Amino acid sequence: MNQYLKTLALIVIFGIFVTVLNAQNDNEKKPENKKTPEQVAQTVADNMKNKLDLTDEQYQKVYALQKQFVTDKRSLKGTYTIENMKEFREKMKEKNVQYMKDIKQILTDDQQKKFKKMAKMKKHKKRMRRHRGF
Repeated sequence: MNQYLKTLALIVIFGIFVTVLNAQNDNEKKPENKKTPEQVAQTVADNMKNKLDLTDEQYQKVYALQKQFVTDKRSLKGTYTIENMKEFREKMKEKNVQYMKDIKQILTDDQQKKFKKMAKMKKHKKRMRRHRGF
């Protein structure tokens, strides 16, 4: 009986140890992966400039729009709770729709066509990544 209690105690201690280590690893990974709104805006604007041949004026508008979009979405994500999930999704959808309207105003007709293709490919790749394990 005494040996059984010692074994059980070791298993419990080991389980707690593994849980604490895992929690620490999760906390360490989060901050370094998060880019600033400026970094995200520059990445998106650079990508669009290369793929859509944006003018310098278009580039600046896309950069400012993307920076504001990321900032707004992050502040909105800070308000998310299980209780307001439906409202949260609606607000996020509104932000996305407004972003697309604003982008369309910046781009020419040819650039809009290319942009739609890019968005469609991105959506397809995201869907494929999600279902990769099956």
